[in-house]
Amino acid sequence: MIPKTLCAHFSKVGRNPVQAHKWRGVLFGLVGYTLLSTPLWAAKASGVAASAKAKESSTSASANSNLAGERELQSRLRAVLEGKQPIAEVERVVAELEVLLTRKPGYVPYLEALGILQQRLERYDASRQALQNLKTPSIPALHSLALSHFALGEYRKAAAVFARLGDLSGNQGEWEKYCLALQLSGRKIEAVKQWEGYRSRYPQTEAGLDFLADAYRQPVTKEKLLPLLEMMLKRKGGTQEEAALLQELAGLYGTSHSRSVELRERYLKLAPEDPEA
Repeated sequence: MIPKTLCAHFSKVGRNPVQAHKWRGVLFGLVGYTLLSTPLWAAKASGVAASAKAKESSTSASANSNLAGERELQSRLRAVLEGKQPIAEVERVVAELEVLLTRKPGYVPYLEALGILQQRLERYDASRQALQNLKTPSIPALHSLALSHFALGEYRKAAAVFARLGDLSGNQGEWEKYCLALQLSGRKIEAVKQWEGYRSRYPQTEAGLDFLADAYRQPVTKEKLLPLLEMMLKRKGGTQEEAALLQELAGLYGTSHSRSVELRERYLKLAPEDPEA
């Protein structure tokens, strides 16, 4: 654009031929500069805008691709957690979860899923690392954390997590591990209570028999020890432990009890050379 004041000046000089010729050159120079410089500036601005738009488009496409990949992984993850996929697929999902957690560190749903799957793959240390710092883990996550602690020999920690799960009576395997965790961490009173409940619910198993027998011997709790030793005698008849059980039971019943006489006769057949029999 040529300033209005300059245009007015040109209109005045136009009456003088010499001056008109001189200023006509100036005018053409200004017009030429305007025509040449304006497209160059516009081109630069247009290039910057196009570059920014391309970058934005690339970022958007990358974000959409990540979102689509994450949704696909979530679908596979559900199937894996339901136990519907082979080990190879579980391992692939675990690897992809680990990568995803580098973009979303501390994201609880993925940390829980990773910890649960690591425990299923018997990678107990990795499972513990994923789950132990969660503030409010889900019930499945607590199960995996307790089992990982137990497998690593961290019985006190395992017992503490099992206790958070509440009633385990419907899960024989985990209840038995809870009893063992209490027993092996030296919490005798709690262990006795849990083993008694466990054996009442699952009387056919031998788990807990020896521990309870030792607990009832010190101090002697005859009313609990006698039926327990009778059960052990039935299970261990014909083994090297039979003779010791016969002697212990006969002593608990007393010499005048008919069951004691029966037990001593049976013991004599096993150890006829024993002078004390």
